[in-house]
Amino acid sequence: MQGWLGAGTPESFIECIQHEELLPCHQTLDYEDKQWKEKWVSGEVGRACRGALVLMRNMSKLPRDPNFPRVDRDDDTVFSHPREFLAYHHAADVKSWLFNTKKDK
Repeated sequence: MQGWLGAGTPESFIECIQHEELLPCHQTLDYEDKQWKEKWVSGEVGRACRGALVLMRNMSKLPRDPNFPRVDRDDDTVFSHPREFLAYHHAADVKSWLFNTKKDK
């Protein structure tokens, strides 16, 4: 949803993609669980965010790690460039990262 990235900024999402850091799929985690982050890092819960993986591929960025998940390009339903992602989320009337000050600890 436009403008909804939890506590993360659009820039932080792009930075993770550029640094080949897996982002969690928001549909596979219980963010009410105070230990969600530790469980995600340990591999106990969650899957990788497909949208982030597709954006990486659309940017023609191939991960250096051969075990990093890879997906096909999809310019029709996923942003093709970080500029598009940033513009889309910054244009929202409500921006979750401005209101979400609750720490996940």
